[in-house]
Amino acid sequence: LDQVNHLVNATVHSSLSSNLGGLGENQSLQTSVNSCSDMNYSVFSPFDFETLTLHADGPCKDADLSRIQINITFKTCTCPIGFEQDTLETTKCTCQCDHKLRPYISECHQQSRMLARTGTFWVTYINFTYNLSEYQYLIYPYCPLDYCYPPTLKVYFDLGVERGSDKQCNFNRSGILCGRCQTNFSLSLGSSKCIQCPTYWPLLCTAIILASFLAGIALVATILCLNLTVATGVLNGIIFYANIINANSSTFLPFNKRNFITIFIAWLNLELGIDTCLFEGLDTYWKTLLQLAFPSYVIILVIMVILISEHSTRFARLVGRKNPVATLATLILFSYARFLYSIITILSFSVLKYPGGSFEVVWLSDGTVNYLKGKHIFLFFIAVLVLLFGTAYTTILFSWQWLVYYQNKTIFR
Repeated sequence: LDQVNHLVNATVHSSLSSNLGGLGENQSLQTSVNSCSDMNYSVFSPFDFETLTLHADGPCKDADLSRIQINITFKTCTCPIGFEQDTLETTKCTCQCDHKLRPYISECHQQSRMLARTGTFWVTYINFTYNLSEYQYLIYPYCPLDYCYPPTLKVYFDLGVERGSDKQCNFNRSGILCGRCQTNFSLSLGSSKCIQCPTYWPLLCTAIILASFLAGIALVATILCLNLTVATGVLNGIIFYANIINANSSTFLPFNKRNFITIFIAWLNLELGIDTCLFEGLDTYWKTLLQLAFPSYVIILVIMVILISEHSTRFARLVGRKNPVATLATLILFSYARFLYSIITILSFSVLKYPGGSFEVVWLSDGTVNYLKGKHIFLFFIAVLVLLFGTAYTTILFSWQWLVYYQNKTIFR
């Protein structure tokens, strides 16, 4: 509009308030026809704020009556966590996958802020206050078995929300390497799943402890009465194959299915084999100790039978011709795989490498527990004791054919 409000064709002159700023090519002079039309400007400046001044050709030129000023505030292109700005786009805020995550992420969607994980990786965001210019991540190549979703399943997660990395965790798990259970969930006594305990869990806990106490006595009594010892080739073979299958359950048995076969194999390895809650707040630390408790209990029962038989003639006659020493060897073979698995679990660790070169050693089974620090020291001590006992037992077992020739020597009497 001119000074008398007539529609006219005019050349619009554009300028910026700073000499260091600039406009896009051929945008300093633009023609406006005598109708309403849009004018697009690409404004470049090293500053966070600029003033764009426009005036049209006419008798008043850049006088106040013909001039308009537009204040422009530049906003930094901020990408969601897990994304970075596309350097090929200079005039638009377009985000793409962060180059640090590209080897571990198959998809990234800017609008939904979602990332899709590939493989067995576990990824989380680390907030470092000393470097706010770029995002930092903690990446571990192998998520513990059953803790994360399988690599064949595409998992979407948002690292920008609280506990967003927990979306990678399977069976209601959370935390570093999915090592803990989510709030209001407890670790199942029979698997690596996290479940909710019923309101009557104290009664259930009492029943499980009482049942375990009676089951140990029944197991020892059954083996003694039926004389089922490792001298029986069939039983020896059954135990051996049960140990092998249980040790390689991820290959032979689907980890998300429970049936009679899996439960029976678990029983042959002195495990519960069914998902149940023992008490609220059960975590990997206490479960590992409990898994050592039952095999130790039945072995102690047999040792008590042996000691009582040596000091009580009446009890020895009650046992009769049964061989409690062979029963002890049988139960040790039963629990051999259980002890070995527990030792491997306790001694396994993960090295978390942080940006900047620092690292942290954590317990593989629970990434929230530091390795050989705090309560893990006690677990480590128990594992070393069991390992020493198992090594001595295995050495004697395999060298027995030579030791019998020296059984009359003083040291072996």
